[in-house]
Amino acid sequence: MQQNKQAINGKNYYELESLKRKYKHLKAVHQLQNRTVRHFMHNVMSPLSAVSGYLELLTNNLDSLESLDNPEKLTRYSQNIGAGLNEIGFLLEQLHDIYRGETFEGETSEKPVVELNWLVNEVKSIVSNSTELRASSINFIESKEPVFVKAELFQIKLMIYNLITIADSFSSKNEALEVEVDRDESEFALLIRSTGDTITDSSLKEIFKTKEIIRLTEDVKGESPALLGLKICAQISDQINGRIIMDKRDRKTPQFVLTAPLVEAKAAF
Repeated sequence: MQQNKQAINGKNYYELESLKRKYKHLKAVHQLQNRTVRHFMHNVMSPLSAVSGYLELLTNNLDSLESLDNPEKLTRYSQNIGAGLNEIGFLLEQLHDIYRGETFEGETSEKPVVELNWLVNEVKSIVSNSTELRASSINFIESKEPVFVKAELFQIKLMIYNLITIADSFSSKNEALEVEVDRDESEFALLIRSTGDTITDSSLKEIFKTKEIIRLTEDVKGESPALLGLKICAQISDQINGRIIMDKRDRKTPQFVLTAPLVEAKAAF
């Protein structure tokens, strides 16, 4: 009888722990959703405003006889509109997927294994064509060997996008962004840096008043759009057992360094 009672108590304990884990996971998902919606509303407005402006210019030029003598201008406007729509589509796709991905722990299939160099190239193409890009260019240094990571595709793309666009906010047309992927036997590193010398975000300025190297967590104080985007990155990095540091040592603006464990290439995306 005593053994049965202990068995029941043990079963109740594990059920309670399972419920606690599910609740914690669901709470984290909802927190990520809420932060992402707020962040996307800010991010979508810039390319949307640019598309509206170029569309108006295109319409005005189509109504003018001068457009017949300057087809290059019409082509440029059309290309800028297309690039803006691509960026908006990318952002909305990630927003859609983050809601579609709401599941309890243990009720979802295994996360896919994806190749990081390919992902970075995908996101780099979107950001490079953005009319909002401040840097002169984005230079990507691929790892010599493939880098595989187990992660939700939309989450890691969102993280890379946020890190690149925030690093770009330190740039001007005289500077370039540099994105690098490296690896050793057990971990990979994603490094994103600007050659710029100005931090425009007041929340980030405040953080670096007392330290030059900071581990990024979702508890970092501040609510600016840039810092909100970085908090989303921190939460996503936690889900791949990684971490992000902001390193300002010997630099005027910080570089972002994401490190996380490598996985085997089986069933890679």
